[in-house]
Amino acid sequence: MNPNPQQRDVIEHGKGPCLVVAVPGSGKTACLTERIRRLVESGVEPRRILAVTFTNKAAKELRNRLAKNLRKDDAAEVNASTFHSLCAKLLRTFHEEAKLPKDYVIYDSDDQESALKASLCEVLGLETKSEIPDDAYQSVLDYVERTRNACLSDENRSLMPNAWQYQVVEKYFERLRREKAVDFTGLLFKVLELLDGTPDILGICQRRWDYISVDEVQDTNVVQYEIIKRLAGWHRNLFMVGDPSQSIYKFRNANPENLFQFEKEFGAKVLKIEQNYRSTPQVLRHAQKLIENNKFRKDTVLATGNKDGPEPELICEVDQDTMANTIASIVRRRIERGTPPREIAVLYRIRSASRVLEKALRAQRVKYKVIGGFSFWDYSEVKACVSLLRLMANPGDCMAFESFSDRCLKGFGSKSASKIAQQMSSGGSVIEAAKAFSKGKGKSAMVLGGFLVAMEGARGLAPGAALVYVLQAVGFWETIGKKNNEDTGLDRHENIMEVAQDLDQYLGKSTGNTLSGYLQEIALLTSADEEQEEEEVSLMTMHAAKGLEFDMVAISHANQEIIPHWNALNPKDPSTRESEIEEERRLMYVAMTRARQWLHVACCRSRFNKPMKPSQFIREAGLY
Repeated sequence: MNPNPQQRDVIEHGKGPCLVVAVPGSGKTACLTERIRRLVESGVEPRRILAVTFTNKAAKELRNRLAKNLRKDDAAEVNASTFHSLCAKLLRTFHEEAKLPKDYVIYDSDDQESALKASLCEVLGLETKSEIPDDAYQSVLDYVERTRNACLSDENRSLMPNAWQYQVVEKYFERLRREKAVDFTGLLFKVLELLDGTPDILGICQRRWDYISVDEVQDTNVVQYEIIKRLAGWHRNLFMVGDPSQSIYKFRNANPENLFQFEKEFGAKVLKIEQNYRSTPQVLRHAQKLIENNKFRKDTVLATGNKDGPEPELICEVDQDTMANTIASIVRRRIERGTPPREIAVLYRIRSASRVLEKALRAQRVKYKVIGGFSFWDYSEVKACVSLLRLMANPGDCMAFESFSDRCLKGFGSKSASKIAQQMSSGGSVIEAAKAFSKGKGKSAMVLGGFLVAMEGARGLAPGAALVYVLQAVGFWETIGKKNNEDTGLDRHENIMEVAQDLDQYLGKSTGNTLSGYLQEIALLTSADEEQEEEEVSLMTMHAAKGLEFDMVAISHANQEIIPHWNALNPKDPSTRESEIEEERRLMYVAMTRARQWLHVACCRSRFNKPMKPSQFIREAGLY
């Protein structure tokens, strides 16, 4: 590595607290590993160096770089790990003090959901987990995560609003203790409790590592920061690297204020790395102009010695289909001019935006892959929509009924579905078989009767409206809940509305278009090729693009209420509106700075006949 003056200052920093503010594409990970190499060469024992990052992928990359920079034995002794891996090791080492067996079990998210729902069933007297309303499960899960992130111990929780919720939480933690288990956030919190409750162990841990480095500090939550603060409390050789302008994980409890807190509490030396080696001056100029609208940031300037490139292109089309087709055409031309498909990415804020992009890329015969998620048509709620539409088009479709009932009819068991399917296989429609079955006794018959009432109530409605009506009437809409899963960019209600509106738009284009024709078109779109191509364009959410870079980036659906998202513009607590919009602005900033040479930002003037405005970020970035 041939460091620039700012990078050299970072690499040569020795003892004492230091905060490194690194802009996108500035080589911060290379600087971090070079500093570790320098420490080892200066006589620091590798085993006394701790480097913590967030994902297994990032930790692996860190270890690979260390392996190239250090002797094999030295590289193996540096403790480069994720926060969760570090805490798991500490709990195994001090399991007795943590009141855990040495062979304790780590619950992943699926295990946690299963245990929490079992506790809900026990408290609420429910027979099956399928009877649990999503909002009940989510309210308890949110409480557990929120109290831990606020550093409230499991034993010192305040009472929840409802007594039954408190009982569920008690049952859940009782179950964890009984099954010798710790969930993912519990790993972190138990280590914090261990360090605070046992001064001897705190001293041992503080003397275990002489130098501690943390990458992406803006993504730490409160508990993670408190753990690191305690580990470094004796020697204070804490080296934090991050950028508040790239903090985009608030929904995961990330707290970018930790970066400012560290500077204040430790009196940390502040170094900046502002030389961007990734992007053209044109891309950086507009990104800089955008992020300067944020009040919550460190004052940094994006600088580069890279050659000039083309100005970022603003695309504004009449509707989202035309916008997607324009993006697909630009992608195809870029490939024809020699850019490898793997060096091209199309980014979007909401998962449902991928539908029109996938369709447009297929029409242009451009190979693509969806990163960090499924193809739009592979999501469970979208499959539920397609199953119901197939049933509406063909009441004798046994597979469609089984697929729909499995996903949408709570309390209607698989055995009952098989009986209906058997009756249908001998001729007739699902409606006829369902009517006969619903005359029986039991919950399955009652649930099926409700489905029949919903189907009857949908008569006379436009197909898209009928789809939504039935899903709401059978309780599926309520079941999937209104809470967005930002980790994947998925908004399940948005996906259902996307199907409904797309269907109505298709039928409205021509009098010859039918529901059966629409389903045939979907089948062609979702029939994946047998062989996967290595050279594929990447489709992903803006969140999933963090840490990546491409020769060409196209940002789709740059519209108000999409980016910034409607939830940010209309938060439940109006006092948080500015901070919510600032997080959305940081997300746009991250998306823009993924581009090396070509940046295209696209918006549309209407989406499903609803007028749309360009994102305020387009103006703030000086793109028009």
